[in-house]
Order: sequence, then C-alpha cells, then structure tokens
Amino acid sequence: AFKECQLLKSIEFSDDSIIEIIGSNSFSFTPIESILIPSNITEISDDAFSFCRYMKTVEFCENSKLKFIGKNAFSNTLIKTISIPSHVTQIMSYSFFNCN
Repeated sequence: AFKECQLLKSIEFSDDSIIEIIGSNSFSFTPIESILIPSNITEISDDAFSFCRYMKTVEFCENSKLKFIGKNAFSNTLIKTISIPSHVTQIMSYSFFNCN
C-alpha cells in the first residue's frame, strides 16, 4: 500500500475504522515513528512495518482483537518495548528481529 513512501511520517486510523488486516509490506521502509493499531485489526501480516527505521512506539487500542503478528512484522525498527494484546495467539518468527 505505502511501501517505501518516504514522505509518510504518520498514520492515523479513524475511531470507527473497520479495517481488519494490515497487509504484507503495507508500511515497510517508511519513516513513520509510531502507530496506534485500531481495535478491529485481527492480523498484522508479514513485513507490515519492517524496516521502519524510525518507529519507536506501537500501541494498541483498548479491546484489541489482534490475534496474529506475521513474520518480520516489526523487524528492523527502533521499538524498545511493546505490550502484546491478550488475544494474540500467534507471533511468527523474526517478528521483532533486530529491533535496536
């Protein structure tokens, strides 16, 4: 969707967003620094935010329905800490690889 969009600095979803999946490579290689994942998101696909080298903060809305975090989803970012929602049942390999 926005892969390698160097002008994308932030992402905001509306409070009533019906998006359920953040697809593969949706925001990879962009300069975003943080994101608030909407409650209706059930899946963050492979490489969705990989190589977002300025990303430090990932937060989840209350009542998050997130169940799946794909391979390399947040790899090569600056994330130091993250609170995984309780409904997550699968975190694939390298999801948080090389977070510095």
